[in-house]
Amino acid sequence: MSSSRVRRCATGLLLLTLLAPAATVRSATTAATLAQLSAADIDGLLDSADAFLLQRDFKQAQPEFQRALEAARQSAFEPQIARALLGLSDILLRTGQAAAATPGAEEALATYDRLDQRPGIARANYLLSRIALANRDRGAALAYAQRALEVFDGLQDHQGFARAALQVLELGDLADEEARALGERAASGARAGGNAVLEGEVLHDFGDHLFNAGRYEESMQMLTRAAAAYESAHALVDLGTVYNSIGRVYRAHGRLDEALKYQMAALELHRKGDSRLMLLQSLNAVGVVYQRLGDSAAAQSYIGQALSLSEQISSPAVQDFLGANMADLLVDLGQFANAAATLEQVINRGLDHFLPTRYLQLSRAYVGLGRGRDALAAAESAVAGCTGGEQDVCISAYIARSEAQALLGRSPAAIEDLSVALSRLEDLRKQLLPADFFRQDFHRYYQFAYTDTIALQVGVGQGRQALETAELARSRAFLDLLASRSLPPAPPRASTTVPLQLRGGGAETDGAPPATAQAVPATAADLVATAARLGSTLLLYWVGPDETFIWVVKADGAVHTRRVAVRRSRLTSLVRQTSPLVESAGPGEGPSSAARAPTAGASPLSLRDASSAWRELYTVLIAPISDVLPTSPGALLTIVPHDSLSRLSFAALQNSRGRYLLEDFTLHYSPAGAMFHFTAPDTLQPRPRTMLLVSDPVPPHLSALDAPLPRLPGARSEAAAITRLMSAGQITSLQDAAATEARVRDSAPSNTILHFATHALVRDDDPFASYLALGPSAMGTGAADGLLTAQEVYGLRLRADLVVLSACRSAGGIVTGDGIATFARAFLYAGTRSFVASLWDVADQPTS
Repeated sequence: MSSSRVRRCATGLLLLTLLAPAATVRSATTAATLAQLSAADIDGLLDSADAFLLQRDFKQAQPEFQRALEAARQSAFEPQIARALLGLSDILLRTGQAAAATPGAEEALATYDRLDQRPGIARANYLLSRIALANRDRGAALAYAQRALEVFDGLQDHQGFARAALQVLELGDLADEEARALGERAASGARAGGNAVLEGEVLHDFGDHLFNAGRYEESMQMLTRAAAAYESAHALVDLGTVYNSIGRVYRAHGRLDEALKYQMAALELHRKGDSRLMLLQSLNAVGVVYQRLGDSAAAQSYIGQALSLSEQISSPAVQDFLGANMADLLVDLGQFANAAATLEQVINRGLDHFLPTRYLQLSRAYVGLGRGRDALAAAESAVAGCTGGEQDVCISAYIARSEAQALLGRSPAAIEDLSVALSRLEDLRKQLLPADFFRQDFHRYYQFAYTDTIALQVGVGQGRQALETAELARSRAFLDLLASRSLPPAPPRASTTVPLQLRGGGAETDGAPPATAQAVPATAADLVATAARLGSTLLLYWVGPDETFIWVVKADGAVHTRRVAVRRSRLTSLVRQTSPLVESAGPGEGPSSAARAPTAGASPLSLRDASSAWRELYTVLIAPISDVLPTSPGALLTIVPHDSLSRLSFAALQNSRGRYLLEDFTLHYSPAGAMFHFTAPDTLQPRPRTMLLVSDPVPPHLSALDAPLPRLPGARSEAAAITRLMSAGQITSLQDAAATEARVRDSAPSNTILHFATHALVRDDDPFASYLALGPSAMGTGAADGLLTAQEVYGLRLRADLVVLSACRSAGGIVTGDGIATFARAFLYAGTRSFVASLWDVADQPTS
């Protein structure tokens, strides 16, 4: 697990330049000349040195401080001696010579104490706190910081108070409210002092502190405020650095796509800036995200660039930090010996500040080498070292120890460690940002932990427990969202939009309410009860990297478990092959974006031969459980897919005789077993069955960049056929100019069946802007524009037993870690019990 907190440790880790020891630097000025300098003259030298120090020009600052010190000592000007000592100690600290910095800073503090000069006392204590932290004496660092804070407060030095507060927040074990009050006061002080950059620094560091404690929502609030402060000061390098921290929040939620956007934006800002340290940090952050995305080549490129840059900075600590990150990547690539050698060196040198992370990485390398005992010892060190700090590191440490235990054949101990890790994940998930957008991929991010647990449990015959582990990771964000429907409306929240203006930048950007309710995952007993209520047999799947697990749950209480040796990559490839239609664009046309292709002038559609894929999928997904499937014709199967199987139409699976699964069974699907808690019939008096039938509306007005939507004669034929099947009093048919968005909104809540035969567009780049094409009303804007978007569907309140979207790819879109896509998510949240849609593109007449 790589860390991105280089910035927080910059003063303790980085050698920005190598300087000769202070005692060897001599000015050309003679001793006699120095003795003639007055106190005012020496103050002038010190002012000049401070200016160079502010600009980080240590080569110019150091000799100036040295001349001032020599002159002050010859004339016994104690205040000037103390001030020069502080300057020289600060330079030594910033150039990685913390131990050498201590004596001068201590002498300066003693002088200021004797003279009772409060500003000097405050500055010296603050510097000594930073030096002690660099020397890894956290107790002394906290004591110095607390005294500095007290003195700065008494002096009403807002900026000094803010900087000392940062130290106390970082080092002190403060209660939540105490920490928040101190952080807010420090930020206010910086703002009162007119220093927006310092205000941003306070908010940024406090946001990072909250992130490490797993308090993600509060962290995001602080970080977005920090970004606003930096932007107001046009501090673009600092803005890029806070983007890296915001990207880390996204990464912790599993939203790697958004994390990469923020960290690439940070990299762009840092490439334009003059801070090699910040550029190095951004290169590393981008590399870490690419590693999580599985793009090893890109990860190696960016981390390699950071390593090369670190050689120019000449900091062994930074080089070890980046070398360890590269070693972690080598573990993923299977280069275990090289990774282990690098990590051993980093740990032995003791310069890196992230030892628990390094030990768990080393444990993974040893596991790859088959060195079980060494792996266990390293993992024990990782677990012992993560008593506090970053929550994800502690979770990963327990997972690393479980891998070592499993290698040694200690399955019960391995399962116990994984149980601790999953329990901590449950605790961490309670702290996620409340917006559904942030939660959707959290469990997919940690999918490997659930897979390892399932494999171990199945291996020792704990099939039911493995099933419950799978349910623990399924669709939890969506289940929370469904549970939140019963909550009263949340009060307005402060905006958390950050300057980058990327999708999901704030906590409330997805159009759905915050999922503050915590849904309970299904147990094995719950699944048996569901099978009995539905009169169904449940088939539940879990796809791992090297094998797939299948459970068959029956109404009589039986639970059967199978494991099939098929790689995830193979399943994904087979599912892709099953998309049956290949669209060939006509002259001057691109692929149709409308979900029902028009009859006239349509792009020709050709059938792809995927028979071998369908049969192979049947072999790995159905054949292993065929002996425990019901034998009665048309028996109901409830399929709970996982991973790439969420895009598969099980109905078309073919056995060796070419017989479709749909010919033997009735099928329906759910993203998780616990979904049935929310779709069970309620105790209210059942309503008469009524249908709202929407077909071939007058197309809405689109932008000039979009092709006009054609009319749909096939949809009209479909509506006529349905109408003949229903009694006159049961159906409300909206067609042509009557099928407006406003009429649909008014009629939908009172009907038990909603059937849409119209165009639809699913937007992968912006799922909430996906729409059903309805007729526009006279106003033609907002809710009357004729585009019923997925975001607007969340706002409907339905009590429908069934919604049918008779439109191509209406079940399409990006499938999140919850295993459910755009319109399905929206309509089920709005109150639909069952939803029928299409995975594929089909022309108008065949759709009918």
